[in-house]
Amino acid sequence: MLRGDNTLPVDDDVISRIFTFLPDFDSLYATILTCRHLHSIFKAFPALFTHAVAENIVGPALPDALNALRSPLLEPPGVDFTPDWCPTFTGVTRIHPYEVCSLVKTAQEIDYLERLFSIKCKDRRTDLMKESKLSAIESLRFRRAMYRITFFSLVFYFDDPECYDSEEYDEWDLDAVRAARERCLRQWPVRELKEIHASMLFLHLLGRISLDGDDPAEFFDDIAIIHGPSLVLDAYRQRSASCIHDPLDDILSDIDMLLFADGFLEHPLSEILVSDPPNGDLLFGGVILDSVHGKEDACSWCSQTRGVALYGCSNLEMLRDVRRLSPYQLQSAFKGNLRRNCIEGIKIMDFFEDAHNRAHPLFPTDEADDPTDPAETDECFRYTKFIGSLFAIRSRELDIPEKSIGDQALCEDCVWQLVTDHIHLWWLQRMRDCGQVIPVENCRYGYECRTQTHKLAHATRLNVSDHPTSN
Repeated sequence: MLRGDNTLPVDDDVISRIFTFLPDFDSLYATILTCRHLHSIFKAFPALFTHAVAENIVGPALPDALNALRSPLLEPPGVDFTPDWCPTFTGVTRIHPYEVCSLVKTAQEIDYLERLFSIKCKDRRTDLMKESKLSAIESLRFRRAMYRITFFSLVFYFDDPECYDSEEYDEWDLDAVRAARERCLRQWPVRELKEIHASMLFLHLLGRISLDGDDPAEFFDDIAIIHGPSLVLDAYRQRSASCIHDPLDDILSDIDMLLFADGFLEHPLSEILVSDPPNGDLLFGGVILDSVHGKEDACSWCSQTRGVALYGCSNLEMLRDVRRLSPYQLQSAFKGNLRRNCIEGIKIMDFFEDAHNRAHPLFPTDEADDPTDPAETDECFRYTKFIGSLFAIRSRELDIPEKSIGDQALCEDCVWQLVTDHIHLWWLQRMRDCGQVIPVENCRYGYECRTQTHKLAHATRLNVSDHPTSN
């Protein structure tokens, strides 16, 4: 064993081995700054140790991560692309200090995407606070595809029509650009292109969720993918598509650029896969995933088989991604004229608009400030708490033993039924909890009352939040 000038009780080769198992670059830098001897060991093999830590962060998809990190800058974007411009980085590869931050940032984003993919497509019982439920090979397929989409978007991204507006490209040769995109994709096997296709559709799904109820504009999926997974994830986390639309105003307003955006990734993929198209019924399960946990699970209420599209205690926060159950849309669940009540209507609207902005974070990394500070999270809108309250109200109204959501898993339709049946009573209970005095006398028309929408005295004097009692 190597000892050299080592005064530590551990041999140098053991220390070297420990270096290769460090989980992140912060740990590596802290370790080598501990003493001169540890620093000298690092200096002997810096490329080896840096590469090992990078692989611990990124996983076996590191070669594709490095390809994306070192994608060529082409003018005009991608027109003269040839696969030999993008070598596959195999073995120990030197990673420069200036590349570390970008490598780590992208790895964190793709890790986030994988956890979302896990709970939406693999296992609805995925613990959002921990790792995804994808197997090692499934994780590799997903991450590899995401890095390749990142690479593709970096090579062929454009936001300025002048980049094609030269003597050579003054005709806006759309065929040449699409041919270059196809050449880029053909460097990978068909099986792996199907993984890219499935991952692309998953990004389309997240991008559409960011619209929060608005209908997607034509070309939206293509425009969202131009900036790659990072921008789509930003839009999803911010619950707003503005970060997709705003940087691409030129594309949206220029018909020539829209033609270049149309089918940005999907068109060349479809051309290559035309003879062996992906199976739509097994889009994720047959391409990226080898198995789906609970795919035969049935709804506890209607008994319809819904698989991962069920909602229980582990994934209730994902209800924010269901269009009609998102905070903005929950206002429409109120029965009768309650949301047009001249007193409570504006409060209902303000509450759910604020709920949209203060939705409980999915992951700890979504916290804007200190995640341990109760003041930062107490006022967040939690679907877990909201649905739990509705279950308690339902049990009380039906005079049945209280059964928590933890014992059940409901489909979207049954969750919607639960919400529409009891959200008015939940709001009434919330008014009481906030110290608001509830009128003792009930309006016989209850929430169906039309007078509440325009007569302040009526809305103030009578309780209109209960069931109608008038025939």
